[in-house]
Amino acid sequence: MNMDIAKKNLRISYYLALPILMVIMLLLNFRNFGLYPIVFADEWLYSTYSRLLPMIDSPRPMYLFYWIYGSTKLCGDSFLTCARLINSIVFIAAFPFIYYVSRLYMGKNLAIYISICSLLLPINIYTAYFMPESLQFLLFWIFIYTLLNYSPSDYIYKAIGSGLSLGLMSLVKPHALFLIPIVWLFFYLNTNRNEFRKTIYLILINLIVCLFTKMFLGYLFVGTQGLTFFGSDYSGVAKSIDLEELFFKILPLSLINLYGHIVSIIIIFGVPLTCIYSNLVFKGSIDSKIKEDSLVIFSKILLLLLVVLIGISSIFAGKAAGMGQYESIGRLSLRYYDFTFPLLLILVAASYSKYKNNNNLNIISLTFILLIVYVSFDKMHGYLPNLVDSPVLRSYMANNIFFIALSLVALLSLLSAIFNRGFNYIIYIFIYIPLLIILTNSSIVLDVSNSMKPSLYDQSCQFANRYLGDNARKLSIIGPDLANLFRCSFYMSVPGANIFTVENNQIINGELFPKDTEWLLLFGDYKFDLDYISKLSIPVIEGDGVKLGEFTLLNIAYPASLHIKPTLNTSHTTGHYSGKSGGVMVATGGETGALIFGPYKRLAPGKYKARYLLSAESDDVLESLGNVDVSAYNDTSKFDKALVSKSINASAVEQSIEVFFDVDDKDLVYQFRVWVNGLGKIVTLNSIDVERISSSP
Repeated sequence: MNMDIAKKNLRISYYLALPILMVIMLLLNFRNFGLYPIVFADEWLYSTYSRLLPMIDSPRPMYLFYWIYGSTKLCGDSFLTCARLINSIVFIAAFPFIYYVSRLYMGKNLAIYISICSLLLPINIYTAYFMPESLQFLLFWIFIYTLLNYSPSDYIYKAIGSGLSLGLMSLVKPHALFLIPIVWLFFYLNTNRNEFRKTIYLILINLIVCLFTKMFLGYLFVGTQGLTFFGSDYSGVAKSIDLEELFFKILPLSLINLYGHIVSIIIIFGVPLTCIYSNLVFKGSIDSKIKEDSLVIFSKILLLLLVVLIGISSIFAGKAAGMGQYESIGRLSLRYYDFTFPLLLILVAASYSKYKNNNNLNIISLTFILLIVYVSFDKMHGYLPNLVDSPVLRSYMANNIFFIALSLVALLSLLSAIFNRGFNYIIYIFIYIPLLIILTNSSIVLDVSNSMKPSLYDQSCQFANRYLGDNARKLSIIGPDLANLFRCSFYMSVPGANIFTVENNQIINGELFPKDTEWLLLFGDYKFDLDYISKLSIPVIEGDGVKLGEFTLLNIAYPASLHIKPTLNTSHTTGHYSGKSGGVMVATGGETGALIFGPYKRLAPGKYKARYLLSAESDDVLESLGNVDVSAYNDTSKFDKALVSKSINASAVEQSIEVFFDVDDKDLVYQFRVWVNGLGKIVTLNSIDVERISSSP
């Protein structure tokens, strides 16, 4: 098929499908807009490195994704809505590539139908997430298009185009590099066996272009840090695996997970799998109207795609099992390969009316039938499909009525394959696929409807983000639910917020959060060990608190000022408390020691002035009756040093004594003391006021 025909076909596809694509775009946006975050941890990670932190710091080299979605920071608080708009655009943009691949194997109208059905599969829920799946979907179909496009004489373009698209894909999700063997298989199958040199030549070109694209763009994005295959995150996981762990732990667990994947694919796509089986085992049944080996090669490539990607997903699940709250061996991550599902639809449609009746498929069809019947009763017990990892499987099985209806039609399609090979395709393409789309999308709408109402975490964190502004850099978020803590931090417009999981009714102390924390956002009921605070081990939890519903936003910033007024609980070694004048400390003649000490407060860095308001009466006006001082104390090293001191002189009237000192160490706590020597008649302390006069020590 030459380029003129290709361009004409693309124009036709746009002309016929554009109104439908516009409707799909509107439906996706109507569903997505207004939803609150769904994925939590993953959305937080991708959003943070796209909007808030430099991509060079990311443990995953997804630089093309970060660069494109970094534009969402221009949307302010509506960044998630903007990300969803980008998602829907790039997702719909895959249509012409799906269409053209379909057009290689079928007529124009059927190709348009299959392409539209591909966009309506439940994988379109990825457009609602701040995640790379939608962009990956587009790039994958560009890759498939470049691989299958052009005539057999244009293999050099296939090698270059597929290598370029794979390099771009690897900058969105690094595991795209595992698709390189798919290209090699394609060249091996499509070149003559006596052209081995040509095959090697094409494979080398593809590999060089792919790696050059990845490394060159990675270098442009982040410098030498971008010269990596999988980044520190995935590379660290791979390096941590030893042979003993691989063979005796990971592989046995991976096989359990692999079984779940295989059963899932057979349940949903049993008929396409029979097509693969038929193409690979009974080649002679293909109609002569279509090139003899085209569907065979297509089937081999599709089968290898599924084997490689399902294998990666299963091995990852085996390694990750038990490593986190949500990591279990029953977690099925179909999102590692569900972007290939339209290929399964294409295969069935390509096989429509191309096969003669072939009763040799009885065994495979009966096997799939029995498996579906078994799963109908077992419901894949022990496996946990969820909307994020497995939207097709989750929506397929979430509703019993939907599951039964879809299973019955799938069984009917498989049964008809035994008796009438063409009729089973009609059932699958024109009954099963539309029913799958309608019921699974209905299930998804019901699933995400819960995300249309803001949770406590949504409301509180949006409030905290607006209330704190740049001060959110020094926020620590504390609660019992890790997923919702990630959900909360997702709303922050600046980096730096920390999250800590703490069960209810636990004691919160300063050892939990970083020393530069100035705000706490608390979910649940917690206790603060105030006695422990008085022992100088943590900063005092105080300041302005905002209480809304069941969360508390608490300011624990080191104060820049203090007002110390004597009370009954004032620390002292001599003298006594009097309720006169709102509370004073009084020392009479002969009493010696500290009239006041404490309160052992941490202070924000800067230059300070401490003003002691007191009166000191004596018969000798020239006599010193004691002194005031400021002392810094470290409760770990027991360091105690008087920073500044000034004498108390006798005076007939109330006097104000001022001293100045610097604060440059957040590990120190400060006390303000008044010492009396017993020589005066009476010394009365009214108050002590501490004020920062400069933020620079």
